[in-house]
Amino acid sequence: MNTSFRLCITTKPFDVNDQSGKKIGEIDRDYWSWTPDFNYYDANNKLQAHGKTEFFSWGTTNDIDDGNGHALGTFKKEIITSLLGFGVTNRYSLLDGQGNTIGTSDKSQFLATDMTLKDNSGATIAIAHRPWFNWFGDKWDVQILEPGVVDPRVVAMLPAFKTAGDNHKSSDSGSSSPKKK
Repeated sequence: MNTSFRLCITTKPFDVNDQSGKKIGEIDRDYWSWTPDFNYYDANNKLQAHGKTEFFSWGTTNDIDDGNGHALGTFKKEIITSLLGFGVTNRYSLLDGQGNTIGTSDKSQFLATDMTLKDNSGATIAIAHRPWFNWFGDKWDVQILEPGVVDPRVVAMLPAFKTAGDNHKSSDSGSSSPKKK
């Protein structure tokens, strides 16, 4: 996978395009799952990764496996750090396929959404940016600055999980409002 790509979440499945706009893959959601569940396919429609949110976890935990079911990485929400962010910032621990902590992902959500992945030394390894305003759906620009530190399939799944979470929250808040007649 290229080190820079755009995830266009305007379609179902979500298109993954290189910087020139050429489709290099897609991320498709399994709507028959109790939690967000995604499959990442390359341009030849070969399964490259599968991501799921754990049903029972303290906070949000997203596990990503390769096409053969081998663990690639995990994002685990750091509850205390995220609570101190007052909903504007959240922090996730980034684990490799063996469960070792290899860094963090900080999400800032003030107007635009920015996710910055850092290794254990604090160096930025990847960035995902979603502008505040999109005409239709979500468009994420993703850059992997340090290839080899984190699997790019893990990075590609992160915006899909974030968009699914936002969509779930907006549908929950809309369902509690009274219906107009």
